[in-house]
Amino acid sequence: MRLRPLKKPGLCDPCQGWEFGLSHKVVEAKGFYAIIAILGGMALAFSSLDRIKALDWAAVINGVAASPIMVATMIVANRKKAMGRYTINRFQLWFGRAAAVVMGLAAVAMFVL
Repeated sequence: MRLRPLKKPGLCDPCQGWEFGLSHKVVEAKGFYAIIAILGGMALAFSSLDRIKALDWAAVINGVAASPIMVATMIVANRKKAMGRYTINRFQLWFGRAAAVVMGLAAVAMFVL
């Protein structure tokens, strides 16, 4: 979604020519992403959300999501059709699977214990 440029010159001269929208990369739309970051920071500053609890929950979500992402990465990295000559060897496959299992067990233990 792109915002249309302003019709009247002078209303927002610094914004003229900026790229807007989430479809653009950060390098292409620096001003747009800066505005989003500032507004997000202001929203957090004025909200009643406990920042430490939010940080803890972000870590929990990251820990739970890590294991399936690692499994998916190992599946893709092991496919010759997808990776060509850059497929992983047996040691890397074994080590990656072991790491994914450990991460999965840690995520389960986090909720059980």
